[in-house]
Amino acid sequence: EVDGASVGAFSQYFEQEAEFTVAVDLDGRRSAPHRGFLLLEKQPKIRVVSDLASQIFVAVPSRTVVGRPFGVKVTVRDRYRNAVYGYQGDLSIELDDTWLTHHLDAKDGGSHVFRGCVLNSPGVYRLKAKGSRGIKGRSNPTECTRTEVADRIYWGDIHNMSAESAGLSTPDEQYEYGKRYSHLDFCAVTDGDNGDGYLTDEEWEDL
Repeated sequence: EVDGASVGAFSQYFEQEAEFTVAVDLDGRRSAPHRGFLLLEKQPKIRVVSDLASQIFVAVPSRTVVGRPFGVKVTVRDRYRNAVYGYQGDLSIELDDTWLTHHLDAKDGGSHVFRGCVLNSPGVYRLKAKGSRGIKGRSNPTECTRTEVADRIYWGDIHNMSAESAGLSTPDEQYEYGKRYSHLDFCAVTDGDNGDGYLTDEEWEDL
């Protein structure tokens, strides 16, 4: 906020330099390409940064089996749910009344996978997590059964747009974020074009 101006916008999920698409209607008649607006030759760029760490996002498989190892995925987030890439400190998860701890440093980028976790009794569990400076989190439910259930549950996001069209980041960065920070099982980049040449041949090739 500067001199009583707008407080700005809350931008979730991406701590990076982001280019924001700006187009203008030069003659007031919407006569330009791209739905009547002319894109600025030089688009404005804003550095999006995370706030202080305030929560832990914890993801586990929706179904687990007694005695069978699985991974517990954790990401440190701020109050707007941006990943806090620079977080350094201890992260712990509770598993059958025992706390497992990992120390995150700069190379971890604010996320970690606790591998080889095991539940010893059937039931529905939500694992707790805690970190330095009092941050906490709780996982999605996992149903632990004595034998494997035939139908598995997968989580994903099939509508992501990159900076090639109306979103942020490159397609590769979108997939990396989905896997490492959103802990998705699958995701898809779905950039589109209205058929008026908004995307170049090179951009389509990249997609």
